[in-house]
Amino acid sequence: MIGLRRSLVFSSVAWIFLTHSLSAGDSHQKRELVSVDLRFEYKDRTNPVLHVTMKNNSTNVLIIEPGHFPWDRYAMSMAVVESEPGSSPLREMQVIADSRLAAPHTIATNQIVRGEVLLNNRYPDLLKTLKRSDVLLFWSYKCPSKTFEVERVGGWCLLEQPK
Repeated sequence: MIGLRRSLVFSSVAWIFLTHSLSAGDSHQKRELVSVDLRFEYKDRTNPVLHVTMKNNSTNVLIIEPGHFPWDRYAMSMAVVESEPGSSPLREMQVIADSRLAAPHTIATNQIVRGEVLLNNRYPDLLKTLKRSDVLLFWSYKCPSKTFEVERVGGWCLLEQPK
């Protein structure tokens, strides 16, 4: 029964992404000017971390103000939901984000930058939820470039229960 539920959840998610990509055009054929990849892991059994990689695929220098990288507190939209049907998004801890008045960051063509999101800090109920089931993380990010227009990117990843 659990396998059937997971199958239905993932089928629903796949259908949503399929219909979105068909209505928005085949975004996989288009080269993104700025690409963002997420990878989930546990640093240990109690520290789930999202590793974020961002790459400037354009021919231009990318200039980003401090506090606007995808791993910064409010730069990337995220929704975290238990994989069971009918589940509500987990509560996100709201804190004041300090953008640290500093000079903008410059990212050269083909340069890769990395950061991480400590998920326990954002979602206090995440570990409790992961003890019950897998969790789905949906994300969206629009790089606020000072030098050229960048399209919004997004996706989802599976946060599996600790083994």
